[in-house]
Amino acid sequence: MSSGEAMLALGKYEGAGNDFLVLLDPPAEGPLRADEVVALCHRRLGVGADGLLELRPGSAGSDLGMVLWNADGSQAEMSGNGVRCLVHAALDAGRVGPGAVRVATAAGLRTVEVRRTEAPGTAEAEVAMGPVELGPGWVRAGDRWEELLPVAGAPAGAPRLEDGAVAALQAMLTEAVPGPRLWVRLAGAGNPHVVVVLGEARDREELGALAARLGPSVGRLVPGGANLEVGVLEGPGRARMAVFERGVGLTQACGTGSVAFGAVVAASGLSPAPLDVANPGGVLRVALGSDGVRLGGPSRRVAEVRVARAWLWGPQRP
Repeated sequence: MSSGEAMLALGKYEGAGNDFLVLLDPPAEGPLRADEVVALCHRRLGVGADGLLELRPGSAGSDLGMVLWNADGSQAEMSGNGVRCLVHAALDAGRVGPGAVRVATAAGLRTVEVRRTEAPGTAEAEVAMGPVELGPGWVRAGDRWEELLPVAGAPAGAPRLEDGAVAALQAMLTEAVPGPRLWVRLAGAGNPHVVVVLGEARDREELGALAARLGPSVGRLVPGGANLEVGVLEGPGRARMAVFERGVGLTQACGTGSVAFGAVVAASGLSPAPLDVANPGGVLRVALGSDGVRLGGPSRRVAEVRVARAWLWGPQRP
């Protein structure tokens, strides 16, 4: 390594297995490019992560700003686990203290209550995610589909399907998920989601296989794409979920997906709130209140790394 090489100093953090690279300071040589983000997040040729978070200065009533990159180099509006990891990294760096931290995101202002925990490098945080926008939905009983009633008082702006896509969605689910009953609803939690709640027990591997199989096709039915959550209820206040994230693929956890899943379950009268949502990488807590939804869970500092920008996409570039 020569002394003149431009270096990126990054932290790696995870929240319930949802892992992110965190860039606290903008590179002096110029902003990150999408292809550099792809290289850094690559699981074999880079450091590896579900996404990359850039810390930005606070403005307009915020303490911090966040830019969220997906692993494919696209940018996303919001990540519940990502914003918790960003605040944890800022806490470690002394940019903020424990307590309430206001973060400006592409989905609006989010307040994160953060505290350190006893294990080295760990923290707990709860995010005020705001209201979930519940869109159209359907329930299948046997071979018959019925439209769910709109949710009174739900904010406007929930994601919608492409024209003529309702029949396609129902056909996909009927073919892939046989069984007596399921619910499906579109929801906005700062980013778009399609939530599928199954009426019979499935284990973690089955849920993951369904999310992987259906995620790309279902996501394309929503203008701009969407995340897909497939889950089951395991008892009062307990659920299990798998997620296929737009721009990433299968992930170990999804904060906004857990929030969307919890809101759909509550609106359908399927389980009381709060709801503990078991993601493959850990449990996230979803609490619904009159002021919106709150998401809580752990985060952990995994590593601090330095990468030469010139090394990104070396001769092994695909």
